[in-house]
Amino acid sequence: MTGGRARALLVRIGVLACALGCLVLPGCSGPTSPEKPYHQGVITSLDLQDSLRSMLVESDPGSPGCEDSSFYTIWDETKVYRLGGGRLDRVDLAVGQRVSVEWSGAQLDSCPPIRAAQKVFIQQ
Repeated sequence: MTGGRARALLVRIGVLACALGCLVLPGCSGPTSPEKPYHQGVITSLDLQDSLRSMLVESDPGSPGCEDSSFYTIWDETKVYRLGGGRLDRVDLAVGQRVSVEWSGAQLDSCPPIRAAQKVFIQQ
């Protein structure tokens, strides 16, 4: 086998292994902890009443600036868990709770950034 063909075969095997890993690995672990990208902090503001539900999570509440803060939209598809296992509902979220938020999709680069919460893990 020539060098070019061998390299192409290795690339194909690598792509296949990555694709297989993406299919198999998520099914192997339950939602007991967040996966990246995620943000840990305290819920300092929460609005579950409007059609556009949202929360502000701050890594260091009260610190100046917005580098360690993020606004998260909470959709119907957003899942809420107790850290370590156990499914909850978004009405179980409360100001003052320490959470880990797994987010997905694009973020609006504002200060603080606005992201879509995919999963919220309550740590308390």
